[in-house]
Amino acid sequence: MNPKRTTLSSLAAVCIIVAVLQAGFSVANANADLSDISHLRTLSVPTPPPTSVYTVLTWVGVLVVLIALGAGLVLKKRRKLIAIVTLALVAAIAVAGLVWFVRASVFYSFDALHTYPRGGDNYFTINCENAGYLEGSFSLDVKLVNASFSEKTTQPYQQVDNSIARFDYTLQPKEKQSTEVYFLIHDNVTGFSISLRNSQNNDFLMTSDSIGETFTSFVKVPLEDSFSSIGVPVPP
Repeated sequence: MNPKRTTLSSLAAVCIIVAVLQAGFSVANANADLSDISHLRTLSVPTPPPTSVYTVLTWVGVLVVLIALGAGLVLKKRRKLIAIVTLALVAAIAVAGLVWFVRASVFYSFDALHTYPRGGDNYFTINCENAGYLEGSFSLDVKLVNASFSEKTTQPYQQVDNSIARFDYTLQPKEKQSTEVYFLIHDNVTGFSISLRNSQNNDFLMTSDSIGETFTSFVKVPLEDSFSSIGVPVPP
């Protein structure tokens, strides 16, 4: 058999395997059942980061195969070398795929009332759930505009500045957790807002899904001393 033809055939087989596995991982992830937490924003906390690991392993594996194939042209028993490298690549992709499927996958949102009175301790609830198969640790920042955090909020948190508080979470697989955050609306304001976003406080807490601030704004109800939600930020 022509050595060059054998080499090209092996390389083509490896590329096909890589493409098929990558497509399988993408389809499986897209079809994941998230019906119970579809109302929450997605914050993936891979352990280790699946996107980075999978991409790096794929390209490193392909590079190793190309180098091995080049060396195989001048070394003896190149077929055996090609077979070993191919199996190593498939094993690396399989491990990356396992990491992808069992990663910690955290979802978060907050529930607020539609209307708040001006006085008293009002509150909203932060909801988190780890839908993955590994423990996930992360932090969420809550920002209040024209309002301040109440001492009634007993959950341990870090006051980042006058308007932002950081809440730390560690969720076991399939664990849910809720936090009631109490706040006071400032006097003589015509509106206030609440926003929630994840805090990147660790290099290993990579995000791979659609994330961003979750916010709700409230404006004063005419002829009443209460505030109703409008769903858009209050102008500065």
